[in-house]
Amino acid sequence: MKKKLKFRHLNEEFAIAHDRENEKYGLYNKNTKTLEIPLIYNYLDADLEKSQLLTAENADGFYGYLNLNNEVIIPFQYEYATNFRNGLAYITRFTDKNAYEGVINEKGDLMLPMEYEKLYIQHPYNYAIVQKKGKYGIITLDEQVILPLEMDHIETFGYDQLFECTQNQKIGIYEVKSGKFIIPMELDRIDESFIVDTKPRYEYYIFIKNELQALVKYQNGIITFLTDYIYDHIDHIGMSENRVMVMMNGLWGATDVDGKPIIPCQYDWIHHMGNGKIKAKKNGREYIMDLNGAVLE
Repeated sequence: MKKKLKFRHLNEEFAIAHDRENEKYGLYNKNTKTLEIPLIYNYLDADLEKSQLLTAENADGFYGYLNLNNEVIIPFQYEYATNFRNGLAYITRFTDKNAYEGVINEKGDLMLPMEYEKLYIQHPYNYAIVQKKGKYGIITLDEQVILPLEMDHIETFGYDQLFECTQNQKIGIYEVKSGKFIIPMELDRIDESFIVDTKPRYEYYIFIKNELQALVKYQNGIITFLTDYIYDHIDHIGMSENRVMVMMNGLWGATDVDGKPIIPCQYDWIHHMGNGKIKAKKNGREYIMDLNGAVLE
């Protein structure tokens, strides 16, 4: 039997057993070297650190939940289901055009109905980003509205209670704790963050409004503007040695990572060389400078 079985370990006691010949799954007890759950399921999975329930798909293609003794705790009635996390799991029904998600608890009680096109629970706060009829919002698990389903898109912004919201091609940042937009819906784009230090953790973003860019610092849920919207371009990818290359009115210079101007924006181009040196070009001449803009060559 062992030769045709593949095992995926769950913990010190149990493993998922996969019969590769018949494509069936069961639960193997590593201590007793026996199958606690026979090889009869199309799918079987669990995260035993988070829940003692196993997610299973029966021969008819429906999902339900078992305990470790192969007793059905939540009936096989879902077209798809996930493992439980923090006492909650996603369940899905399918139509010809879409898939609709809902949420249940470990008793099988429906926490959110299966009517959302997308659904992302924000642990451990017990509210969720949802999409319905193409629009996004934020609701509690008893369907109280936190942010109306009026947005074109919502995603988390670096912190579980901050959300990047898009509406009519404009972006703002909504804070659940205060119940308001701490960044108004006026941004054209937010560039991906880059991490400067991990202890304490700093993240830097580029906010773009009316084609001008600002350098923004994010830490512990707090957004701090280090510059106003004054730069044509901020090259955060090439940042090194506490310097950020910036362009204003078509000319390049540099700031430090706190947004303080260090090298005036007066060069045709500027490039960080490493080892404390910066290369730049102005009026047809190339210069090698130190990190503060003093010419070395």
